[in-house]
Amino acid sequence: MPVESLQFNAVGSYPFPTTTTGAGTAMTVCLYNNEPALGILTQTGYEDDIAYLAINRSDVLERGRVQVDDPNQRIMGMCYDRQTNRIWASQGNYNPDNQGDRLVALDPDTGAEVAEIPVPLDSGFALAWNGIHFVRSTGNELELIGVGGQVLSTRALDIGENCRGISASPWSYVATYGINRPLVVIDLFGRPIAECMSVPGTAGGIQAVAFDNLTSRDVLAQEPSADGSFAPEGSIHDPETEWDPEPWRFRHRIYLANEADQTIYFGYLYA
Repeated sequence: MPVESLQFNAVGSYPFPTTTTGAGTAMTVCLYNNEPALGILTQTGYEDDIAYLAINRSDVLERGRVQVDDPNQRIMGMCYDRQTNRIWASQGNYNPDNQGDRLVALDPDTGAEVAEIPVPLDSGFALAWNGIHFVRSTGNELELIGVGGQVLSTRALDIGENCRGISASPWSYVATYGINRPLVVIDLFGRPIAECMSVPGTAGGIQAVAFDNLTSRDVLAQEPSADGSFAPEGSIHDPETEWDPEPWRFRHRIYLANEADQTIYFGYLYA
């Protein structure tokens, strides 16, 4: 089956809420104090904190931040389990002292560690959760991990590809494979079904990807207004207005964290 070629329509951007040293960035759309938010963590040494940005608005608004319990962690992958209201995190160092042998569950509102799952020791550069399984990236390989921590299957990436960001989307995943494949959509078996070779920002800078699985498509406008309120009827900020270009498959929002630019770009894919 041929891989479909897509484009990315960027509709806005936010500056990084914390300046990173380039050691790693993790990001996920989650509930923070019962409101949808974009949680992002960037590394400054080992001082991890998760900052929460309001979504579906063009003006940046930080709604709060929490300190992660263990200051020795080096989190590089995050995903969200809506059913349990937990952020799951993977560690980026191949080192048991940095918890590379477990996945850690965090309370989004407090940053407290509330659970963990033992996994084979490896680097966890990215993490996704689709409600059934985890997918952990060790860099050039994707691991399908069960809820008990067992590796169910693996899929090697092509030479030169390195997955530093992955996020679950309906019946698929959206990931970045590095400068040679900046954005790719893969099926549940890890097979590429679509790719986008042109994304905003410095080439090779994307280190985290987050698909918004919380906002209803019925209230998702092509471009958010400054404060997130619905704009006049017929405007590009009105959810009733048709999107142009038309989104691929259905309305959606994807967030891309570019470390080189210290910027989070957001938009959608179209054919």
